[in-house]
Amino acid sequence: MEGKFVPELHDIGKMIDRDKIVAELKSRGFKKISFVHTFEKFPFDELGLKKPVSMNWWGQYHHFRIGKKLIYEIDVNKWSFINVKDVDIKRSIIKKLFLLILSDHLSASISRALKRRTSIREKLTKLWNRNFNPTDKWIAFRNLNELSELFKEIDECNSGKEFLEKYFEKLHLTPEAKHIPLTTLYTHCMLTGKIFRVLEKVVEIGEDEDGFYLEYNGKRVKSVREAEGGNRTEKTDDPNDYRKGKWQFKLIKAKIRIPHYFTRLQHINVIKKRRELLEDLCMKYSDNILISTYDSVLIFAPINFELEDVFKNFLEWGFLIESIEIIADAGILSSNLDRKILEARRIVCSKGKKAAEKERNMLEILKERAKVKHVFLQKKMPDEIKPQICDICQISRGKERWKENVREWICESCLKIENMGIPFREYSE
Repeated sequence: MEGKFVPELHDIGKMIDRDKIVAELKSRGFKKISFVHTFEKFPFDELGLKKPVSMNWWGQYHHFRIGKKLIYEIDVNKWSFINVKDVDIKRSIIKKLFLLILSDHLSASISRALKRRTSIREKLTKLWNRNFNPTDKWIAFRNLNELSELFKEIDECNSGKEFLEKYFEKLHLTPEAKHIPLTTLYTHCMLTGKIFRVLEKVVEIGEDEDGFYLEYNGKRVKSVREAEGGNRTEKTDDPNDYRKGKWQFKLIKAKIRIPHYFTRLQHINVIKKRRELLEDLCMKYSDNILISTYDSVLIFAPINFELEDVFKNFLEWGFLIESIEIIADAGILSSNLDRKILEARRIVCSKGKKAAEKERNMLEILKERAKVKHVFLQKKMPDEIKPQICDICQISRGKERWKENVREWICESCLKIENMGIPFREYSE
């Protein structure tokens, strides 16, 4: 079992022309065709194709069924398809496949803002260009001969970055899910890889008298379903749909705000400083930070992740951090869960008990499964504030100076920002 495990590869089968490949298989006498976009049941031997043997191959089992159940519902000790004798290799396969399934679920729920299925199929929808239709361009593997290249990719790829760069254009044109075609396959694969590596650092696999178990934050589970809990936020006929999970994680929407007052052109350097600090942050927490813009980040993290430590440098330079922290069971953690909870609270408060039964039921279910916190962070204030405070950041104590016949008070951090140079110089030269 050679090579690294590359989680980004798990959905490579979504770039095939399945209709053409199925037609080709039928023309060769195959009547029962059971694969969709994973290849764990593909007829390699009958077609004379080489089956991948690297660690990446096990990623093709993330939608596998044992009987009528998907494997995420089944005890890992009953994953009978992992017929590997070496105990250490088997342990590694179980952990990686378990985390891949969990990462795949989290990535989908974080990047999909819609639950409703659409009528648009087999294309990527752009909200600003409804007529955009790249169907003829996104297919990377069109026939059985080209599938050999796909299987070679599974066998030989050792880097998620390498895979994302090689198929950059195709992945950007391919929808992650045909029924909700708003997220590209590139985004989904990238997020899955990031989340997988975050989980890999905090989840351990162990063994007891009943077999293997996965442990995170002191809580042991033996199935992905046990870790996640149900994936519904409202009551259904099946209590398993909304039962509490054992593993909770954080999704943090953080915005880096500038409280500074600009009185000189050089003070615009504070925007440059924010960009520099943000670049350093994205390098240090490259997997935790799922998405970043010029002034905000979306962070996925374990439950003990503390924002004060992460944004320490920003606070020292006088920036303010405003964030929404969503803490929830893995099965329901999503990018819009905070809005759902706050909207339900608003409806309950405004319409009363009878008119808000659905929302009250949801809040009752989520009482133990999710929390939403609005958090503000700023530089620690001194016990005693002595005049004069800095004219620029309005937080730290400033030192008096005269500049251009103007009396000012400016702190050390703001002075350093001012001395970074004259902004926009490149436009004036």
